[in-house]
Amino acid sequence: MKKLFGIVLVILGVVTSVYIGLFFMFLGGIVQIVEALEAPRLITMTLAVGVARVAFAGVAWGASAVVLILPGYYFIRPLNDKKKEW
Repeated sequence: MKKLFGIVLVILGVVTSVYIGLFFMFLGGIVQIVEALEAPRLITMTLAVGVARVAFAGVAWGASAVVLILPGYYFIRPLNDKKKEW
């Protein structure tokens, strides 16, 4: 049961990190930049927030992945496991 919960956490971590990092931050930032540049009046704050979203997309991707994938990994393979990997 612990392994199943760990696998679900890892899958959920991958899906969540792809959504937050790729779609929400990276592509959302690009769309925000394009909309700011096509607007009749340029609002620099909107443009700056779009650039920041694109710049920090990798950080958001990694942070959201670590929050769910690491606990899932330790449910799959506990810390006190005595098996050697090599």
